[in-house]
Amino acid sequence: MADGHREAKRERTRDNLLEVSTRLFTERGFDDVSVAEITRVAQVAPRTFYRYFDSKESLVLGHVDETAVMLSNALAARPVDEPLMTSLREVVLGIVRQFEGDGEINQLRAALISTHPGLARRHLERQALAETKLAPVLAQRLGITDPADIRPALVASCATAAGRVAMSAWLAGGAQGSIGEAVDDAFAMLSRGFAAVLAD
Repeated sequence: MADGHREAKRERTRDNLLEVSTRLFTERGFDDVSVAEITRVAQVAPRTFYRYFDSKESLVLGHVDETAVMLSNALAARPVDEPLMTSLREVVLGIVRQFEGDGEINQLRAALISTHPGLARRHLERQALAETKLAPVLAQRLGITDPADIRPALVASCATAAGRVAMSAWLAGGAQGSIGEAVDDAFAMLSRGFAAVLAD
């Protein structure tokens, strides 16, 4: 019971830091807000901040690293006899739905990334790293052992892109309706395109 209470408190602290920082960045600009100011507004000590985040950048981009781990773990846990594109759709859908309930903050974060050249560049770099974590899981699932075979990396890139595009479309629409519909549409297109590629 005590462990559960501590974990809930940690989650509240982390969420508060994310919300406070996102709003400050939006109001003042990413470069003009310091960690000291974030901790002052969030009413936590600087040492508390660094227990959750290693930098200002991770407040905006840390979800990319978390998503990479969640994607890989979730895909590895799917039934091995399930069609691959179905597995990918399910794991991507599960992850994007976690962000669905926090649409406003995600909209603000997306706007920050798109309008700040440094954040946009680092976002792309982190996404590329996320894809490299997913590709080995896909290779194992496909029974591919040849490192020169591009299919695992190609599928990883397209699957993460499908999730990203679906999320962007949902946010651009004001985070209205179900994000699941956008994911379904994206993966329906991918499934048709990869049908022949994955059959080889």
